[in-house]
Amino acid sequence: MEGKKESILRELILDQDTVTDELLKDQLAPHVGLSSTEDKIVPRPSFMRLPQPKKILLYLLARHAMVRLAIPGASIAAETEKVAESCLVRPKSCREGLSRLKAVGMVTRGENGWSIPVHSLLRVATELHKGKQV
Repeated sequence: MEGKKESILRELILDQDTVTDELLKDQLAPHVGLSSTEDKIVPRPSFMRLPQPKKILLYLLARHAMVRLAIPGASIAAETEKVAESCLVRPKSCREGLSRLKAVGMVTRGENGWSIPVHSLLRVATELHKGKQV
């Protein structure tokens, strides 16, 4: 008896972690780096030229990358003050921006702070890639 033939559909099988890592790297690399020793982003010059909502989304995406890399102290969520400090914006302005992003379903506010839900990573990346003002 012959062995089972390999289906050409096999090529459709992807590792979700690899896809997520590629998505995060593509969005983050042009604008930020990550500290290897602490829960902190390292902004690149292009980060400073971005509109505030994009800075916030990139920072919250970076938090996913930090957790995936097991950077000490990293978590998916961050409080408003930490987001504002990391994005180099005023807390009041940051709070308003986070509220607007929440209203359009890009971020959520939980017990531990603001975050991008895992199910929204692709949507956020797509919006950032389009160059839209979110």
